[in-house]
Amino acid sequence: MILDNVIDREFQMMLLPLNILEILYCQPKFRITETFITPNGIRENLLCTLGVLLMILANVGYVSINSYIPGNDEISDIIHSFICTDAAFYIVYCLLMYAMNIIYKNQIVQLIIKMQKAYRVLQNENGLRRFQKSNWIFVVAVFLFYFTYNLSYTIFNIYRVTHLLYDVVLFYFDVNIIVAIRIVKFLEYELILWKKELNKFLKTCSTTNHNQLVKYLVNVSYEERRLLSAYSNIIGAFRLCANVFGMSVSNFLLHFIVVCQKFYLAVADVESTCAVIRCDEGCLGSISVQQLHFFYFSVSAHRLSKNVQRFGACVGARNMMRPFNLVSIGAATPLHMLTVLVTYTVVILQFAFL
Repeated sequence: MILDNVIDREFQMMLLPLNILEILYCQPKFRITETFITPNGIRENLLCTLGVLLMILANVGYVSINSYIPGNDEISDIIHSFICTDAAFYIVYCLLMYAMNIIYKNQIVQLIIKMQKAYRVLQNENGLRRFQKSNWIFVVAVFLFYFTYNLSYTIFNIYRVTHLLYDVVLFYFDVNIIVAIRIVKFLEYELILWKKELNKFLKTCSTTNHNQLVKYLVNVSYEERRLLSAYSNIIGAFRLCANVFGMSVSNFLLHFIVVCQKFYLAVADVESTCAVIRCDEGCLGSISVQQLHFFYFSVSAHRLSKNVQRFGACVGARNMMRPFNLVSIGAATPLHMLTVLVTYTVVILQFAFL
């Protein structure tokens, strides 16, 4: 079991900025020791507990400092109720995240391992280096944008300094979505690489002649199994990502929805490619047994495509991320949210004016 948890140095470097962000905001998801990745231990759990306590103290302190406006008791009562409601929501959500972090501590490790297993089959060093750099750029850029946006309100005296500090603390709830965005983006990239490998496999099958048959007979079967395993690991990693990060609420939720939609489109593109490859399957039935060895590799490509489609149908590869079967995360999600908002707004206005 320990040998399955070996993580490559290059893969560690890709995860490093995400791991640092999680540690800074006291919610590590896993522990990496030299070449192994393991679930959170006592040290990581204590750090998560410290983060929850700090979030509770920050919300209680913010309520006590910003619950009164001099000269208008009525407005002060309204604002106080809003602030208390927000603080209660953040505290409950923080406790929920803490519980989810403990419940899914093994699944997050399996998620990383599946991502790496798929990458080992697809192997693109330049792409991994780009992700190492882009993860740093994305994490730093998002934090700077978030801080600058809130700082501008403080500079123009719209917010007080205490509100700026409180908003920086509330970035705690954005960490999960930021990590999920980069994970889904990497899974989408792996699907693109997988499609290229499928086309390369089909081309090899089509150009293999009889003299190469004996030499490559075993290699083709092995390559077919490797590609199918890589695809199953990519889809399995996305399902684990849905379990671990699906219930996250964040300011960057819209970005997460866009990234998920791109992943769905990549899955649909892969299955469409498999369907096109299978379209030529019927012509193989008209050849004689004596000629069948010329088409052995083409049969392997067709079989791989069929197995990919079967696997996708069994696990629901094209199904949208649906945390706890409550909400589907896709391109139509913002429209559904807007529909609910408009409906309730109309109902409230009817009670107010009719």
